Amino acid sequence: MDSRQRAIPIFAYHRVHSDDDPQMPHVRPDNHCGHVTTTVFARHMAAMAKRGFKTVCHEQLAQWIYEGRDLGDQKVAAIGFDDNRLNVLENAMPVMEQYGFKATVWVISRLADGRLPEMEVYGHLNWDHLGQLHERGWEIGAHTATHPFAPYMIRGTAGPDGAKRYVDDLVECNDTIEQNLGFRPQHFAYPGGEWNDESESLVLRFYQTARLWICDDRPYAYNTWETNPYRLQAINVSMHMSQDRFEQLLDGAM
Repeated sequence: MDSRQRAIPIFAYHRVHSDDDPQMPHVRPDNHCGHVTTTVFARHMAAMAKRGFKTVCHEQLAQWIYEGRDLGDQKVAAIGFDDNRLNVLENAMPVMEQYGFKATVWVISRLADGRLPEMEVYGHLNWDHLGQLHERGWEIGAHTATHPFAPYMIRGTAGPDGAKRYVDDLVECNDTIEQNLGFRPQHFAYPGGEWNDESESLVLRFYQTARLWICDDRPYAYNTWETNPYRLQAINVSMHMSQDRFEQLLDGAM
């Protein structure tokens, strides 16, 4: 397959709850929170496998966009999990391993440290967990230190020093990942999928790619060879997305 003809979907998940998890919140169509049950996630992965997909990480996407690197003859998709939640290791990884699939975990470094109590309603992946996933071939990407939404920090409530604070947050995340896992992340995902031109000008100083996400009620554009590597687009997958819709997204990929 000509690499320049590819159209690659990226799927953004947040949490994969067990079917009987009492912490599984009710998902409304207007609340695009990005969590699913294990049964729903298993159906998604089975649909990918049935169609002959393989997964790629963002490093492979970067090599494809920047260098024209061949991705092989199979259909290709990328999967990411925002916010380093423990149920990704407990519930998502065993499903994915059935098919040889890998994913990217987008890490909030203070959450991995256990220093972000406002986000610890759900269990988090700590550095030992993240090291286990990395050893299994999963990619570890940066998702900031404290999960700020870029436009609001840079232009909004943070005041005139918002850009500096955003850079400090990025640097802290990168430094902490390197201290704990031995490498600096090369790929970034915006918290909440939120970005603006100012944040992009800061992010590109540190990373090879950056990933956004949109909700299912907006038109979705696949990632192509000509996609801006700092605007890779994912679709946020939640319980409100039907199986038919998920399969339509797969069938639209080349």
